[in-house]
Amino acid sequence: MNLRKVILTLASLVTLEVYSAMPVFHAYIAESWIEKLEKYDEPQKRAFMLGTLFPDIRYLGGISREQTHEEGISLQVLLTTRDPFLKGKRLHCFVDETRARIVHESQIFDILKGVPEEHKDTFLKLLEDEVIYSEKSWNKTLEYLEDVEERELDFGASIDLVNRWHRVLIMYFSVKPSELLTSLSEKNQGYMHIPPQLVKVWSTLLPTLASDEKVKNYVSLMLQEFTVFLQSASL
Repeated sequence: MNLRKVILTLASLVTLEVYSAMPVFHAYIAESWIEKLEKYDEPQKRAFMLGTLFPDIRYLGGISREQTHEEGISLQVLLTTRDPFLKGKRLHCFVDETRARIVHESQIFDILKGVPEEHKDTFLKLLEDEVIYSEKSWNKTLEYLEDVEERELDFGASIDLVNRWHRVLIMYFSVKPSELLTSLSEKNQGYMHIPPQLVKVWSTLLPTLASDEKVKNYVSLMLQEFTVFLQSASL
């Protein structure tokens, strides 16, 4: 896959439903889950992480949401799921639904009044990943993505589709969202449904707002809420 195709495929990630999280957010929560709740060996950690990144493969086409997502996943369901890959996959669904509630209850969009209204929901998702990206090293995640996990082929995805998905994720985890936007802005390129002029604005706004204390507090409070869930699960 050449660079332009990778960029276009990465861009499709921002067309996710309004309240779905982006890959870095999902990986961050998955790592926290492993650290607090699991005694996995390395193959199990890899299966869990690839499981939590797997569901959004559907945005590449060739596989439906029904094949990758489950509704109403509870902590009890997660705790009683033994297969690491399936547990990671279910954690993805739990994170999306929990984040949806938190965003709905927050006043984050009041903080983002300076952001153009067009595609503001997409901007928020990228902003969260921008803040979280620097909190961890993603080298281990990138290592996990070097090969296909056998369980990834059990839900209707072909080997070619999974390999393509891994390449997309490797590119995504290799740079901050702001760096991707800056690269596109320098080429005067749009970001799928986001026009070039808005990409240019975002490339400046994203790193600026990521350092804003109110934004960092919003992300911190969201992560704290997930921490509470993890603590309650460990009791």
